[in-house]
Amino acid sequence: LEPENLTVTHSESSTQQVTVALTFDECLYGFELRDGTCTCSKLIDSLTCNNNNCELYRTGNIWIGLINSIQCIATQSCPNDYCRRGNVEFTIEMPDPQCALNRSGVLCGECDKGLSLMLGSNRCGECDNSYIALVILFGLA
Repeated sequence: LEPENLTVTHSESSTQQVTVALTFDECLYGFELRDGTCTCSKLIDSLTCNNNNCELYRTGNIWIGLINSIQCIATQSCPNDYCRRGNVEFTIEMPDPQCALNRSGVLCGECDKGLSLMLGSNRCGECDNSYIALVILFGLA
């Protein structure tokens, strides 16, 4: 970030002003500033980071991602088998690599674009018209 100027005025004498140039260091989501360097946040269990390329790694059956509406990082146990288990590489801004079964979104709760939930399964896939045969079969019964 660019240095910002902060003007401080003493309350007893408004004629004295001191201007201080401050530089704010900003770390990406999932990282925190320690000793002048952005390093992996220790606030999130099961999270490790690659400080060189800003990628995150998580283990276990949890989902970690950014909730844009409230600008907050969320961690939650992943429902059913929606998430990939084991060591997964992702970024907070792009959490979908954590998802299994062609799923995406917050807590892997959506199907990837162009796919739909498969009947009787948690898997997402392409739709076809084979269900019509079932409808006809049940209609004849």
